[in-house]
Amino acid sequence: MESPQILIIEDDADIARDPCGHAEGLGYSVCGIADNAAEAIAIAKRLSPNIVLMDSRMEHAEIPLSLSEPLESPFLMPVVLLIGAGDDVNIQHVARHATHGYLIIPSQPRELRAAIQVALYKANLEQRLRSSERWFTDTLRCVTDGIIAVDTDGHISFINLAAERILGVEMELAQNRKI
Repeated sequence: MESPQILIIEDDADIARDPCGHAEGLGYSVCGIADNAAEAIAIAKRLSPNIVLMDSRMEHAEIPLSLSEPLESPFLMPVVLLIGAGDDVNIQHVARHATHGYLIIPSQPRELRAAIQVALYKANLEQRLRSSERWFTDTLRCVTDGIIAVDTDGHISFINLAAERILGVEMELAQNRKI
């Protein structure tokens, strides 16, 4: 298996050296280091890295924090937030936004390896889940019987084409409405 490509987004070159050196020492390939949003997005578009290590303080600096969120970004890659050991960052806030993990730096190589492996594994599971959901939805759309799925509160989460015809309403209008 080919080594994952890593993009590091960090505006302090001294801090970027720690994860960069550890990653390369572990056999990973660092495809780029960006210190601003425009550069990070350009590198991500050009090189399609497998994972991003990003300074947690840059999360509000025009960089799509959810590089792994398909609806919010053209990029499908996990993001691990980097937190400086001396930063007075709210860990709960970071944990809520770091959907694929976070790492306190400076770190040990084994901690970086664990963060990368967990993030890549989780991203793979999410991709498989999205694929399975698409297959299931496509299958239900083809069924000739009307199918309506509701959540535990009784709100419509899905109706297939047959149900749309029977009810005379499109999925977009029915979704999230009480049954």
